[in-house]
This record gives sequence, structure tokens and C-alpha cells, in this order.
Amino acid sequence: MKKNYDMNKKGKFKLLSYIIEEHLVFYKSQCKNEKFIAFSIIEINFFKPIISLLNDFLKKKLIHYYSFQLNTFKKNKKEILLNFEDSKKERIIKVFNIIYQKLTETNLQIQFLNEKILETSFINLIFEDINSNISVINKSESLLITNNKDAKQLDFYRIDLAIIKNKNSFIYNFFNIISSFKREGYLIFHFKIGLNNNVKLNSYFVEVSKKIEEMFSIEKKINNFFNINLLERQDVKIKFVSNFLWRLGITDGGVPLKDFYNLFFNKEQNCTLDLSKFNNRLEQTLLNNQVKFIRLNKNLLFIEQCFLVLVFKKLNSHYILRIIEKYHSKYIIYITTLHDLDYKKLLEIKTINQIENVNLLNPSEIQELNYKAFKRKAI
Repeated sequence: MKKNYDMNKKGKFKLLSYIIEEHLVFYKSQCKNEKFIAFSIIEINFFKPIISLLNDFLKKKLIHYYSFQLNTFKKNKKEILLNFEDSKKERIIKVFNIIYQKLTETNLQIQFLNEKILETSFINLIFEDINSNISVINKSESLLITNNKDAKQLDFYRIDLAIIKNKNSFIYNFFNIISSFKREGYLIFHFKIGLNNNVKLNSYFVEVSKKIEEMFSIEKKINNFFNINLLERQDVKIKFVSNFLWRLGITDGGVPLKDFYNLFFNKEQNCTLDLSKFNNRLEQTLLNNQVKFIRLNKNLLFIEQCFLVLVFKKLNSHYILRIIEKYHSKYIIYITTLHDLDYKKLLEIKTINQIENVNLLNPSEIQELNYKAFKRKAI
């Protein structure tokens, strides 16, 4: 089934036309030298297992680039966009079929989107209803998108990946902080071939605001929280809408992917189920109380830049002592274990329980803490 849209809309921006054919979104160039660009979108549970396959497709020039997309309002939804370019549409279809077969033959839990679902996922970054009169205009450094019903504002921020220290928990921490500020948007990672056939990575965050009003700067809040200049606002023009829709990079530069694999090879996926549930409940409680925190690893939370909370399924006294030695003079530390027997053992360790600024709690006590006190102490 084919579905064709001529997307020339009123306003200051002329949208391109595209065609949906099963698993592919096609664009055809309007110049004399005919060229086709196509996109496919995959839904997947984890990025880690598929990266090496996609890089192989890049290096063999089967795809032109690929991009990871994460939504702060749908944290468990992970999408990958694949880009194909050729002067012949038939060749793109042939290459796509090769990739489709290779990926579906693996043990990966993936889904290739098609037809209406594909179209919705492809355009929803910007347009919710393409059948209405859409207008895209510049508003200061932002893009304002309006239709017959509502409006939304897009603000673009480059992410300086090179200065991130805890790469394997960055995505997790970033989403938690954005949620704690009650903001929404898309985190995009763009992959392409650079010099010497090496894969380069470019990343940016796009904040989506439906309340078009003056709000506090998310750039300043995030940078203050991480204590580094992580985000840098980009002054984008109307023509950048197509770049965003196609999930291209926000700048021409990039960093070598080989130095940033840990962004996607998240070690926390091996957490035991009960520890994961406990952590989820604890983090949800912090979010409900508007308490800002960073997940440093599966056992350690950093709260309001004043507190450290250590949670263990099985007691690890050596690790606890290292943390205490390094941080007890700087922060207030809370320690708990998930089992009563380990908690009793913890109480008997004098080198831990007699140190100033170190508090030992059983699991029920940590759930009953007055979390708003964290905010008052931080202030």
C-alpha cells in the first residue's frame, strides 16, 4: 500500500513531500539529477546489541547514517532511524531488504515500523497533524510550530560529550534531571562515517514546550547540576527543521564513537530484580518530592549535591569503607541493605557506624525519610 502526501503548507516554511512504502519513507529530489533518500525506523529494547551491526552497515556503505532517538516522556521507547541514499529507488529497496533480513535473523528483539505507524513515528518529532495548516517560524533562538489547534516551541542544545565523566550512567541521569524539572524533549545521537572509515558521534537535546511562555533556562539548570558546561544552546534557522526531522547531527563536528561506547553499554542492566525495584521506588519518591539526584551506579545515588545514598542487596563492607573514606567529610551519607541479616552485620562494623555524617538505615526507614528535608538542607 502506498500513501502519498504533498506537504506544501501555508506559512513561511515549505515542507517536503514524501511517500510511505511499507517499511520505508521515501523522498525524491526535485533537481535534474534524480536522487532518492529513504528512512526506516526500528523499535528496540536496548541499543547495545545492535551497534556493531549498524556500524558494519555504515562501513559497507549500505546505510548513509543512523540515529538513536530517546523520548523523555516515553523513557522505555528507543528508536533507531536508518538513512539510505541512492540515485535508484530500486537499489534502496534491495539494500533495505538485505538489512531487514540480517537484523530479523538475529536474536534481537526489534520491530521495523511500517505504513501508518512508521509515518506517525517519523513526523511526530515536529508535526502531530500534517493535515492542518502548519506554520514554522523563528522566535528568537527557538522554532515555533503552529497549526489550527495548538503551538509548540523547539529549543536545540548541543551536548558536549567529551566532558562527560560517568558515561555509562549519563543517559539515565540526564533523563532523571529533565523529569525532575518537569521538562520534555528528545535526546538524539547521530552516527556517521568520518575520516579513516571511523564512526563519529554527534549528540543534542531538543526541548519541546507546549506552553509558549518565558521559562527558566534548562541549559543553565543542567549545567549547574552537572557542574560542567554540558549543554550549549544553538541558534537554529527554519531550514533546520528538515535536519531535525531526518535526525541529522546538530553540528558538523563529532567525537569518535570508540571513546563513547559506554554511553550505550549500560552496566546497570545487570542489576538484580529486587534491587532494581527498590531503586525504582526510591527514585520515584525523590521525583515526586521534586528532589534532584544523579544515579552514579546501581548502588549509589547523589542527591541535591549534598547527600550520598548507598543501597546494597548484599553487604559490601570494603566498597562502603572506600566511599566513606573519600566522601564523609564532604557529604552526609545514608547506607542501607535489602536484607535484615546484612543490616545487622552492618551495625556491628564499628569502622562504619561510628563515623560522623554516616547514617545506617534499614530498608523501611529509608522509604520513610522526609525527602523534602533533602531540599531544605541543600538550600
